[in-house]
Amino acid sequence: MENLPSISDMTLGDILFANALSPLWPLVIARPLKLFPKTLGLTPGVEGVPSREYMVRVLSDYPTHQAMLRALTGDHFASFVNHVRGKHRISPTTLKAIAGRFGPTVGPNEIAAMVHGSSKGPLLPALLSLCGLFEAVPNLFFAKVVKAGIPCPHCSGNLIDDRDVWWTKQPLTLPKPTYDLVERMLGAILVGTGFYAYFKNVDREAFLDHIVQLAEPSKHPFGNWIENVKQSRGAASYFDLCAASADGTLLPFDENRLSKWASGGELLPLALGGRLIAGLPDAPALELDLYAARAIAFVLDLVIAATPGATAPKRKTAQDMIFRRLRTLHDHAILFIRAAQKKAQERATGQPVVS
Repeated sequence: MENLPSISDMTLGDILFANALSPLWPLVIARPLKLFPKTLGLTPGVEGVPSREYMVRVLSDYPTHQAMLRALTGDHFASFVNHVRGKHRISPTTLKAIAGRFGPTVGPNEIAAMVHGSSKGPLLPALLSLCGLFEAVPNLFFAKVVKAGIPCPHCSGNLIDDRDVWWTKQPLTLPKPTYDLVERMLGAILVGTGFYAYFKNVDREAFLDHIVQLAEPSKHPFGNWIENVKQSRGAASYFDLCAASADGTLLPFDENRLSKWASGGELLPLALGGRLIAGLPDAPALELDLYAARAIAFVLDLVIAATPGATAPKRKTAQDMIFRRLRTLHDHAILFIRAAQKKAQERATGQPVVS
């Protein structure tokens, strides 16, 4: 594990152009994940390298990238599998038909180039890597921020590089490979939403604080998200929320299903969450919130599954730990942003800025 490269030593070019996603350490889960049961590809009690399918599941309603491709290619799926695994060549007509399923930006030549010839492993590694970029790129920025750091005025230590110290003092003892993956996901959530706030020109600090509140442990992350939707709709209850969407469309679920999602009993589908917020003026922000809530729910699932012992920890205990860490990382990010802004102002004016 010590020989694995650190993402803080990588560049954006490594990730985007060299397919150099930061490697995952082998880890052990003590029990299956609840909402994301097969996404890591791990058997309880057996050490293994996690599958990158977890990002496919967070970002889509498909359990795996292969399921996504099956839905995309339809009745051409078997031909597509045989083609990319190099089992046989397919006709130009079939190539064209498959390309048509991928949309106008993909032609027969692109489908032809998807051949990798491997009989085992991911069906389309490039798609799995593409989904991985949604974690890898934000996490690269997060790792660079931590590495750059903020020097302590007293000891010159890095004020925001506290990962190992923080995790070893928590009520739930997680092995380092597990909390490293948790840390990566939490960092990616903050940086990804920070990008959104920047490009939408909204108050970055307020928006990041809003994302952190999705992990507040009195409710499951999905429950917190649904409460945000209730407030946006002005609905008094789940029954009112399910009567119809804001655009007047009837919803294909009732308050009982909504309650099950809110309690973390089922994974909240993106498609149905989209139906719930359709027509709301803040629907784009709520959609981003839902992705963040799913990512936090995955982290929660992972912490509960990977905590050693015969008995799983309580949801609130695990989520409180995640919430506090997300809050700490949020505070680190804000501290870094303010320090960077101060330096930029001093360079521009040539004068020291008094904090």
